[in-house]
Amino acid sequence: MTASNKPVIGFNSPVPLTQPLEFEIGCGKGRFLIDRAGHHPHTGFIGIDIWWRFLKFAVKRVENLGLSNIRFYKAEAFDFLQNVLPDQSVSVFHIYFPDPWPKKRQKKNRLFSKEFLELASRKSTDNAVIRVTTDHEDYYLQMCGTVIASEGRWAVQSKRSGISNSPDDTPTHYEAKYRAEGRTLHYAEFVKRTVNSVPPAFVDTKSTAPLR
Repeated sequence: MTASNKPVIGFNSPVPLTQPLEFEIGCGKGRFLIDRAGHHPHTGFIGIDIWWRFLKFAVKRVENLGLSNIRFYKAEAFDFLQNVLPDQSVSVFHIYFPDPWPKKRQKKNRLFSKEFLELASRKSTDNAVIRVTTDHEDYYLQMCGTVIASEGRWAVQSKRSGISNSPDDTPTHYEAKYRAEGRTLHYAEFVKRTVNSVPPAFVDTKSTAPLR
């Protein structure tokens, strides 16, 4: 049981995964993460979501494909980070289309915050990255601003906006949906800074080629 008294429920074998891990928050039906796990069999993948009605499709597909390097959990993000993930275990965080909580009084509920970055720092490896995508410009700007204000723990490696096909990975459900609708999507990659790390070569462009 987690600190908020909400259970963390796993749907796959408890056999430990290879570390470092790639971790997706809000994985939904697992479209993106399952495809990535299939292409990277020697990397461990974990996806979490709060909705079983979506996760059940992900679990079933993993069973049908026979993938052994991916796990899914029904869990809240902060609970899972604090109580389940080992320290220094995550090399890539995937956060795609998080709830923007658009009303002013709701913004305190947004996942991406100073507290989240502090927790991500503890749970991640040196030079880990956080990859985000959103169609909500205000949230996108807040995420970039939060990273810039992170006292050197994280840095903006690149950020882009546009409409295009993903060159490397299967798009998430919402990415495919919103792209088809012609929405402008915002992509960013944030890199963890270490004592000896070199500042990233910052890229800021309106390129139509997203990060993923």
